[in-house]
Amino acid sequence: MKSARHLVRDVRGATIVEFALIAPILVTMLLGVIQIGTWVQGYNAVRNVVNETSRFATVEFQRGNKISDEAIATRARQVAVSNKYALVEAALTPTVVRKTTQVSGVRQMNLKIVYQAPTFVPFVGEVIPAIQYNRDIYVYDDKAVAGI
Repeated sequence: MKSARHLVRDVRGATIVEFALIAPILVTMLLGVIQIGTWVQGYNAVRNVVNETSRFATVEFQRGNKISDEAIATRARQVAVSNKYALVEAALTPTVVRKTTQVSGVRQMNLKIVYQAPTFVPFVGEVIPAIQYNRDIYVYDDKAVAGI
């Protein structure tokens, strides 16, 4: 049987014990970095979807195609779930709201997309805010009347 003095000096297995203490912290940090990266990618994708859809609506109005608010929201959803952005459709809410304008012949709309990025850590879902991005769209509409 080994003496107590010999056991105090024995360092075999110290590395595995240290790793067992540090590993949960490292894994948590890694998951946190992945979660933040996913959120930032989602934010950039939502921002680009809003900009691309706004451009689409403006060009369509310039061509004479008077598309509806629902068609703009549908286009935003199609662009968001396409391979280019690959957002989760169930977590996506595009809305188009008309605003009143004081300029005759100009229609103002606000395109807003709310997106809840997927979570990898169960307890983080409550902490991560939903991504919201909106943009006003101004289009020339000769049939638009100020205030409508």
